[in-house]
Amino acid sequence: MPATENSLEIGVGTGRFAEALKIRYGVDPAPKMLELARPRGIDTVLGYAEKLPFHNDTFDSVFMITTLCFVQDQDLALREASRVLKDDGILVVAYIPSGSVLGKKYQKNKDENSFYRLAKFLTFFELSDKLEKSGFAIEQTSQTLLTPSLSLGIESGYSNGSFVVVRAKKQ
Repeated sequence: MPATENSLEIGVGTGRFAEALKIRYGVDPAPKMLELARPRGIDTVLGYAEKLPFHNDTFDSVFMITTLCFVQDQDLALREASRVLKDDGILVVAYIPSGSVLGKKYQKNKDENSFYRLAKFLTFFELSDKLEKSGFAIEQTSQTLLTPSLSLGIESGYSNGSFVVVRAKKQ
């Protein structure tokens, strides 16, 4: 994980991950979620991933934890993350791959699950392509919820887990 206090989580929600990872700033489009994040010590801002309310070159690191599948325009959201990152900044994207056990389950049951109803899951290669086009180079990948039993072990790579974390550097 990037070691810095100058970090932003896009789609901070309740601040659960931001608090655990010591991320200082959080942006989210839902005012009620921001109300829940503030008591966790997160400096919150109302806003959208596709139009971040921050100046260029502001943050050392940006996190998108189970967020990218929910934004309207994934490419624009990644370009915005690049814009607010300083040169050589780090982007961490944690996501559920479309071809994973959970990805397939959530896609199959989209109509029954209001939370994932609008989600647009990606393969690792789709995400890789979007990151490259947005000016990022992947440095590392890790995975958990490993198949077939969704075990909590952690290993490098991206092809065996239902939860994958990608660390990419702004170029």
